[in-house]
Order: sequence, then structure tokens, then C-alpha cells
Amino acid sequence: MAGQHSILDEFLAGVAVQIQERDGTKLQDFLQIEPPLSEAYQRIVQELRQRYPAGPQSDSDLLQRCDALVPRTKGGSSWTAFPTFMKLYFTFLRDVNTDNLLDTYNQLKALLK
Repeated sequence: MAGQHSILDEFLAGVAVQIQERDGTKLQDFLQIEPPLSEAYQRIVQELRQRYPAGPQSDSDLLQRCDALVPRTKGGSSWTAFPTFMKLYFTFLRDVNTDNLLDTYNQLKALLK
């Protein structure tokens, strides 16, 4: 995607700002899950499906991208579970099928654990 605008990169940069500012309220507003998703989130979903299609390697690559969000300190990060949560958030957005409510419920339950 060299030379192309990446909405996912823009979104991740916005999440990183919220983390640096430790603004949980804005971060909560940023992480939308309830349909219908806005056009921007639809573009994120499209990009996730193209760049990180469902599969173990893509999920691992996505986790690495999310790991970069957490600031490092001498003793390690205090947000060690956050990259995993973000990966689950992105895989939820990528894989959710709102036509199958039981599957959607199960995916949402896994995300919120």
C-alpha cells in the first residue's frame, strides 16, 4: 500500500494519541462496535480484510501492529493486555457478520472478556 492513504494507519495513530494522553473516555468513543458503522469504520473493515485476512499469520501480524501502540517503559508496559485487546477488536470488525446474531454475540462476548 505504499503511496496510498491508509485509514488503518490514521486510526492507529489516533488510538496512540489517546493512549499517550491517557484519555480513556475518548478512547472508548474511538472504539466503535455497534452497527451501523460509519463510512470511516467501513473503510477500516475493508482495509483489514485486504491487509489482514482471517488466518493465524495475519492475526499475528495484526497483533504486532497493535503492540506498537503501547508506550514502552524501563520496567515494560503497564498495558500488556491492550495490544491483544486491539487485535481482538480489529478481528471482530473484520469478521463480524451481523446477519448471524448468534455468531455476532459470541464474537462480541469474546472481545469483551
